[in-house]
Amino acid sequence: MYAMLLLCVLASQRLRGSYYWALGRHSKALSKWAEAVELGTKLGTRFEVALAHYELGRHVDYRSSDARRSTHLAAASAHFGDIGATRLHRLALEELELNHVMRDTDNPMALSR
Repeated sequence: MYAMLLLCVLASQRLRGSYYWALGRHSKALSKWAEAVELGTKLGTRFEVALAHYELGRHVDYRSSDARRSTHLAAASAHFGDIGATRLHRLALEELELNHVMRDTDNPMALSR
């Protein structure tokens, strides 16, 4: 019973992140997703951890935190791949690739390559 309650709290943290993002409260959203990663890691719920990493990776501003974006998207991709969530694994990989493309096009030196 207690484990089920913790899973509900975990899912709630992740969903609150999405709710706060939709309200424009981006810092609060990032905080909720980070809390979901932390709690999910403690509970060993890889799918919820992967979803929270995916949201963090998609929403962290790529210009100011490229390393954080890549880290979260790579973690999401790894978790999704390990648990056999192939569609989500592919989406995370596509976001990770997009992250690298966006980073390179924002860099004037990358355009001259």
